[in-house]
Amino acid sequence: VVAALERAFVEEAPPLAVMGWSLGGVIALAWALAHPDRLRKLALVGTSPRFVADESWPYAMAPETLARFGDELRVAWQLTLQRFLSLQLQGSEHGRATRAALKDRIFARGEPSPKALFAALALIRDADLRGEVGAITQPALVVSGARDTLALPGAGRWLADHLPNARYMLVSGAAHLPFLSHADAFGAGLDPFLDDC
Repeated sequence: VVAALERAFVEEAPPLAVMGWSLGGVIALAWALAHPDRLRKLALVGTSPRFVADESWPYAMAPETLARFGDELRVAWQLTLQRFLSLQLQGSEHGRATRAALKDRIFARGEPSPKALFAALALIRDADLRGEVGAITQPALVVSGARDTLALPGAGRWLADHLPNARYMLVSGAAHLPFLSHADAFGAGLDPFLDDC
């Protein structure tokens, strides 16, 4: 994935400011580890260094939950994606309105490849950057939704505490999509971070 990003942004003059949401935040962290000279800043939204819980990591979903998503994808992927969408907004103050807007967009570019869906699930299952994030020195903004049930606020707080040069922002009332459900509050925190050279 990092190699694909390098190819995609080969024309862009480094260093880049990168925003990664959810699994995209893990990919942004991996990019920063692999090519630190390419990235100037990281904005990490609704992300976690690990998305699956175990005895050492309580800030994530149970492995059984993720395994069930894989089983359901094989049977009825469209219904599974819609349920996953609902989970991303669960508990959000503006969840119903945000879900309606997002549902219209989710299939706007056609149907996703089953291969890509299962590859994403494998990345979510296997990613664990807890032992490596201390080497990422770029300024980072870690944003959590206070009601996020996929990347729990505790994961965002942990990430901000373990990145050497990070600040943490908690968006009250938001779930996993604070940039959609609470765009004003999200922008009020993100814009100064991006503008601050």
